Amino acid sequence: MIHKLVWTEGLFVTQHHFQQMDRYHEALLGERLRAALPWDWGVTHVEIDERALSANQLMVSHLSAVLPDGTTLDCHEGKPDAIPPRSFASEFSPQAQSLDVSVALVHEMLGATNVDLDGSAIHVARYVRKQELVVDANTGTGEQPLDRARPLLRLLFGDEVKGSFDAIRIGQLVRGPTGTVQLRPSCVPPCLRMSASPWLVQGFRGLLAIMTARQRSFAQSRRQRTAGSIEVDASDTLRFLFLDLLNANIPVFSHIVDAGTLHPEQAYLVLSGLIGRLCSFTDVDPTAIPKFDYLDLGATFSPMFDMASRMLESIISERYVEVALQRRDDGVFVGRSTGEQIMGSDF
Repeated sequence: MIHKLVWTEGLFVTQHHFQQMDRYHEALLGERLRAALPWDWGVTHVEIDERALSANQLMVSHLSAVLPDGTTLDCHEGKPDAIPPRSFASEFSPQAQSLDVSVALVHEMLGATNVDLDGSAIHVARYVRKQELVVDANTGTGEQPLDRARPLLRLLFGDEVKGSFDAIRIGQLVRGPTGTVQLRPSCVPPCLRMSASPWLVQGFRGLLAIMTARQRSFAQSRRQRTAGSIEVDASDTLRFLFLDLLNANIPVFSHIVDAGTLHPEQAYLVLSGLIGRLCSFTDVDPTAIPKFDYLDLGATFSPMFDMASRMLESIISERYVEVALQRRDDGVFVGRSTGEQIMGSDF
């Protein structure tokens, strides 16, 4: 724990005081956020150049993220803060099935070189000094040089991520059916919002489409009693409960898909709640719902998408056979059917 500095009259101020003041306030902010938000770090946007994969190059076009230690990143290809590309030819052999890709930053360490001031410690430092010209914010004049610390980000593959790094896994390389290198769509990085993973959003969009279709089907089958009410028989109770479940979840899923700002944990609670209630209509055990794993969101949500989809499609399937009726001259309607399902029924 880092304690607050004591400022007294006549103190001889050095750079150490300001450095420790920064560390104290950063640690204070981090501890307060982690106390309220267990997963307060992750990716908010990531783009990997998939065309470069054919040349065995991993190139991050854009990354916005918060590292586990609270460091914020906003890196763009072609800008000074861009993440240097790296070849994976030697790390991803033809026999390998997959290769994890992480963005990493060296931990800040006391008693070590944290800022590369002259280019001599670029391989071990956390930051590199970057000089820029700034003006007085009040007058817009008085240009002066100023040193800033730019994070020295690097790409790490597989088990290269060690304890000396703050890192986030941003993807996983796999080989397609033809042997070409591609990104695994279901490999979801720890993310602070749903929009950071198109795969996650698409999964919720697919469930929303199923629920909407089933809701419309059930809603149309209800008998209208008056302009403001419907009629529900005892035999329709199960259908009515299922319709109530759909009506309660469709607006929530619609918001998750359209807004994209929800944290994956919030989306997990919504989806697990849906599956748990669907278990009332099936023989599925709710304890079979996967646990939330922030470090492997793909492994969490993939089986949940499958479970919810199967349950939504199978619950209260329509069990009827259409029989064409013909009116006789005496006013009686007659239907003819040789189907085994009807002839074998016990009326």
